[in-house]
Amino acid sequence: MLETYKKLVAFLGLVLGEHCKVVLFDLTLSPPVVVAIANGTMEGGKGIGAPLTHVARKVIESEEWKNCDYKSEFLGQTRQGELLKSSYFFIKDGEHLVGMLSINSSATQYQKLCQDILQLGGFSSLLTLQAAASAAVPEHFSESFSNVSELISNTLDSQFAGISTTRLTQAEKMTVIRTLYDKGVFLIKGAVPEVALALSCSEATVYRYLSKLSREAK
Repeated sequence: MLETYKKLVAFLGLVLGEHCKVVLFDLTLSPPVVVAIANGTMEGGKGIGAPLTHVARKVIESEEWKNCDYKSEFLGQTRQGELLKSSYFFIKDGEHLVGMLSINSSATQYQKLCQDILQLGGFSSLLTLQAAASAAVPEHFSESFSNVSELISNTLDSQFAGISTTRLTQAEKMTVIRTLYDKGVFLIKGAVPEVALALSCSEATVYRYLSKLSREAK
């Protein structure tokens, strides 16, 4: 079933260009591994035969694939600081997930182009603002983008270890959200629902806290 997708990997690699890495995971194998790759290697320099990335494993374990056909356009950074846009396409056989197509697009060349244009126009001072904006994107992304649940869990453990989120006061929840906000977690698609779930509150509450933080920043 995945043979056609192997050809698709090569095709997408050519069409999308060298700055876009395309990876096909075969989930019917034990353990699941990469069976096709275009425009690069996985972590550690491995190609075909490389294991699932941490992020890919989390995506599968979340079982979101049962209710959708793909997850698209997540912003992230690699451990080397490279900005990426990542997407996953779920390959199903009936009710079973048999494969996953991963597309990671590097934004590095576009950042360089923006810098060159600003410098040519005499707006070099704006590069400082660009650097500050980039710093807001969370680091420690495993291969593609950071796992939001892990970032939330680490933040809670560091600030309120051993305390149930149902017992946190509004001020304490605000402290957690402020920390996540400063780390850039809310730049990641789907972060608000996960934060709401982790803090045992509604999404509307999270948005209300974010609105307050936005007003404070002005």
